Amino acid sequence: MGGGRGAAGRFGSRLWTARVLGLVLSRGPGFAHVFAHGPGVGAEGTPRRPAGHVARLQCGAGCGADSVVGENEGVRVGERACAETYTSRCRPDGDALTMTRFQERLHGVIPALLTPLTADLAVDGPAMRRLARRVLDAGCHGYVLLGTTGEFAAINDDQRAVAIRAGVEEADGDVPVIVACGQPCVERTHQQAVQAGDLGADGLLVNPPFYFPMSNDEVVRYFEDLVAASPVPVLLYNIPGMTKVSVDAATLLRLRDVGVQGTKDSSGSPQNLLDYLDAMRGDDFRVIVGGDATLLHALNSGAAGTTGPAPNVAPQLVCAIYNAWCDGDLAAAAAAQNRQHAFLRELSGASPFMQATAKGVLSRLGIMEPWVAPPKTSLDDAAIDEAFEAVKEFLPEYEPAAVGV
Repeated sequence: MGGGRGAAGRFGSRLWTARVLGLVLSRGPGFAHVFAHGPGVGAEGTPRRPAGHVARLQCGAGCGADSVVGENEGVRVGERACAETYTSRCRPDGDALTMTRFQERLHGVIPALLTPLTADLAVDGPAMRRLARRVLDAGCHGYVLLGTTGEFAAINDDQRAVAIRAGVEEADGDVPVIVACGQPCVERTHQQAVQAGDLGADGLLVNPPFYFPMSNDEVVRYFEDLVAASPVPVLLYNIPGMTKVSVDAATLLRLRDVGVQGTKDSSGSPQNLLDYLDAMRGDDFRVIVGGDATLLHALNSGAAGTTGPAPNVAPQLVCAIYNAWCDGDLAAAAAAQNRQHAFLRELSGASPFMQATAKGVLSRLGIMEPWVAPPKTSLDDAAIDEAFEAVKEFLPEYEPAAVGV
C-alpha cells in the first residue's frame, strides 16, 4: 500500500519541494528544479498532465540528461496544483532525490477521526466506515485513527483492531490511513505499531511517552528505537499540553536523521509551528498543523496540511480553505477560513469535550451513536438537539446544493 512501507530508515537524499503556484524554483546552482503549477496548467504552461503521465524535466545538476519521472518515482499527479509536484531526480553529487511514497501522499486535509462506540462501549466498525466514507466523499486526503480525537487513551486495546480494519478497508488504498499510538510503556507502543502495520495502516502518528517529562535526547532515542521496530513510516505527534514533553525545532532535524518522516504540531503555538517550518524548510520532512483554526496562515507559511477534529462534522469547510489556497484564490481561501471560524465557535459551545458534541451531532445524521468513552460524559438528548441546531447550517447535508435550493 505505498512505497513508504518498510522504508522508515534514514533517507540520505532530500527532496526540494515548493508550494508556490506557477513558479519555477531553484535552490542554487546545480540543484534540481521543482515545478508547482496551477489548475489546468502544467509545468512551463503546458496542459495539465493526466494520471499516469511521465514527465521529462531537465536535470539541474549539470548531468546533461533529462530526468524521467513517473508516478511511483517521486511524481504524484493530483487534482490540484499543490498535489502536482514535478521534480528532477538528481542532486549536485549525482545521487537520486527521493521522497517516500508516504511523504508524497501526506498533504491536504487529513481528519483525525472520531471512534464510534456502541452503547456497550465497543468500537462500532460499520459506523467507523460510514464516518470515513463521509470525509472522503467531501474531498479529504486521508485520515488518522485512534488519536486524541479518537479517544485512544480510553479505548480498550482489544478494540483497536476493529477501528483500524474498518478505516483501512474503507480507504482501500486510495488515501493514507495513519494510526496514532503512543503509550508510557515502550513495549506496548511497539506492539501497537506492529499491529497497525499488520492491519494495513500506511503510517503511524506517535506522541512521546506521557506522564514522566523527557529530554529531547530521550525523545530522539525513543523514536530511533520505534522507527527500527515499526513496519510502517513514523510521524512525531507534538502535543505538549497532553504529554508534558515539548519537542523543540532543532530536534526535528535529529528525528529526521533517525528516520522520522514528519510531524503533526499540536502545540497550539503559531510561533512553534513557524519554528518547525523554518527548521525543515527545503526538506522532505512533512509538517502538518494540528487543527484548522489558522489553516490558511499555516499553508502560506509552508505547512503541508492539517489534521484535526472539525472535519468529522463539516469536512467540506476545511477542504474549501485548502482547495481555494491550492487554486491561488486567497480571497476565497480567507472567506472559507472565516466560515470555518464561525463553525468552530458554534461547535465548541455545547460541551467542553468536543468529541461528545461531534458524536451527538453525527448521531442525528445516522452516522454513529452519541457515546463517548468513560470517564467522559456523553451529551443527553436535549444537549444534542441544541448542538445540532447550532451547527446545522454548516453541515454538508444542509448546504443549499444538498437540499435543492
